[in-house]
Amino acid sequence: MRRLVIFGDSYVQGWRGKPGNSTLSEMPFGKVLGENLGCETVLIGRAGHSNLAIMDDVVRWIESEDTSNDAFLVVWSDMVRMSVRDPNCKNHRFKGWEYPLWLRHYPDSPDPFDTMHDPAYARLQSMGAYHTVKNLCKEKNIPLRMTNSIDHQGLIDNFFDTEFKGWIRENDPDYIEPSNHWNTLFDIISETWLLKTKKPVPQEWRQMLGTETMRNKRLVTDCWHPTDEANILIANTLEPYIKTILEE
Repeated sequence: MRRLVIFGDSYVQGWRGKPGNSTLSEMPFGKVLGENLGCETVLIGRAGHSNLAIMDDVVRWIESEDTSNDAFLVVWSDMVRMSVRDPNCKNHRFKGWEYPLWLRHYPDSPDPFDTMHDPAYARLQSMGAYHTVKNLCKEKNIPLRMTNSIDHQGLIDNFFDTEFKGWIRENDPDYIEPSNHWNTLFDIISETWLLKTKKPVPQEWRQMLGTETMRNKRLVTDCWHPTDEANILIANTLEPYIKTILEE
């Protein structure tokens, strides 16, 4: 059986926030998934990671590790997260893969350029990250599955009322349930997984989620991350999709 390497943001890292005594869960969904499947599992996730930074993690892993027996699960993040240099990083270098990427939501970004606030630029980063990972995995013969923690923007062709082009194909064999917009990890823990109804655009959906009445406190923490029970639910839901790539 292959080793499962999972890349992503805070959902992969196991971020929990409040409630609880620890910021990180001792049982992130990737750990539970590995135990369910009986495989070695490596979790490479960081809170706040953008899609470009997630791609960078994938590239670094491929360049530094023996991937001949690996399978990848890539959990993409919110399209509007931007990549900037971390001003608090103590190890800045400007050589090759040592260049550190760290992410902030773009309204808080110290970058002075308006480009960072442009959804077209955010789309370009996410689209490039998506295709880079797909092509690298194909080149290296690494079985791949992809999903998203909370954002379905890549599947739709509008951004608010603006014409927009999604970059994820509805028939993408590497993406989990690409023809249904209720396909994110948050949809699993909000109990909206694979609904048949039309889903609001991401920006409206996040505004709806901001209301306390929408939150199932048993599954969702007050900072909109999975509880330990929800991590088990995510793992159980993803298990049949991941089992097939571990056996390739």
